[in-house]
Amino acid sequence: MTSESWQNIPHVSYLYEPDVTHFLECFEEFKEKDLHYSYSFLYTKKPEDETKEKELSDDFIKVLASNVALETYIPRYMNQAIKMTGDDLGGDQVMMVGLLYILIFIIAFIFAI
Repeated sequence: MTSESWQNIPHVSYLYEPDVTHFLECFEEFKEKDLHYSYSFLYTKKPEDETKEKELSDDFIKVLASNVALETYIPRYMNQAIKMTGDDLGGDQVMMVGLLYILIFIIAFIFAI
């Protein structure tokens, strides 16, 4: 490898910049149409049921929509990616306990030998 070919290879450099001025200057160069914002929120007090959660979610969307233009909105109670994992783990508890006992038995057998 020659020194010229070595210079053509992209290198990674990690620079520490405690000042965000450069970042803000670069960010301001983006056009508004190129930006995509994502919003999320947490409840200060978790709703009792799905109906209350829907009401709170609808209130949030009204406030958000009055301030920004929305393309899509998926509330938590409708997001299957969030709900499915929690609901699915409840049915798998018996299987997980069974697998845990089998794993403990195998480990005990290995160390007993």
